[in-house]
Amino acid sequence: MLPSSQESITILGQQYDRVFLAVFVGVILAHLSILWAQDVLPFIDLPNHLAEASIYKYYNIVDHLGHYYEVGPLLNPNVLHYIFCSLFWDVEIGNKVYYSIYIILFFIAALGVINHFKGNYWFVLLAGILLYNYNVTFGFVGFSLAIPLVVVLFHQALQSGVRPIITCSLVLVLLFFTHALALLFALSFFMLLIAYRYYRYRKGLGFLLSVIPSLFLLLYWISNSFGGNSDTPAFLIDYYSNHFLSSYFERGKFFFFDNFPLYGS
Repeated sequence: MLPSSQESITILGQQYDRVFLAVFVGVILAHLSILWAQDVLPFIDLPNHLAEASIYKYYNIVDHLGHYYEVGPLLNPNVLHYIFCSLFWDVEIGNKVYYSIYIILFFIAALGVINHFKGNYWFVLLAGILLYNYNVTFGFVGFSLAIPLVVVLFHQALQSGVRPIITCSLVLVLLFFTHALALLFALSFFMLLIAYRYYRYRKGLGFLLSVIPSLFLLLYWISNSFGGNSDTPAFLIDYYSNHFLSSYFERGKFFFFDNFPLYGS
């Protein structure tokens, strides 16, 4: 049952109970307060990413950095985090703003999907259970932000009109700069979804065209990688051609060994 007009607030055409909105905002603020209360975030790979951000920020300021490090082209995957953090006076402040965006976008994206399927919006509060997932705790900054971005992508793909098409195009471009594998995953399922949903309708053509900017960036990166700037595509081709199937069952041990960090020394 929808709340009465006196007890509800309409946001983007959706009615929300005032109590729910207060609790929803309160839960987000609680997670943000936990984030900002930490001096050091306990994410395993995060120090390496903060080091990248510091090197990028001071590369042209501190002379000797150029002797030990090289800043790659900006039209590359996995650069969004260190570029974003370098915009702040302190890269750790920028990192917390980055994760704050992740937290807020995570809840809003989950709420959008629930609303689309006309579910009970109170269940969005359970999204906090998935907030601190494997990608976050291991400090995979690109994959972390890619999670809500992919949810936003699929939510927008279920809409109609010009604005969702533009939004999908922008999200796909952002996914390229978060991580190439995140973009490949999103593109694969996005194309399948569009083919299934719009295969009889011309309006699906707009969504298909929305992938062009991200595909251009991906192909540009791959062509430059084979040109000598990176060996990532060559590594992936070799891995999936010669090692993926042969080690498939061996990787099943992941479900056992991955729980080792849960035990004390």
